[in-house]
Amino acid sequence: MGKHIITPGFANIPIRDLPIWVKVFKNDGITSAKEMQQELTLIDDLLTLQKSQSLLNRKKRLRDQLEDRIGAELGLKPTCYKRNK
Repeated sequence: MGKHIITPGFANIPIRDLPIWVKVFKNDGITSAKEMQQELTLIDDLLTLQKSQSLLNRKKRLRDQLEDRIGAELGLKPTCYKRNK
């Protein structure tokens, strides 16, 4: 398998995948370049999280911070890094 050329600004999204993402966004009604950039940033962050799952299992506060980051994108109230366990 050939080497993937990563899109500048993203750690996990190859350049060759960008046209596919743009088509998906347009099909979902997202036409603004700024909105596409935000969606791609979130996707890239989630892919990074997936790669770093073992780190998340060891660092509970980091997991809470990342959950809050995702929640902020979805318009949810932050947990302020507190868990009742």
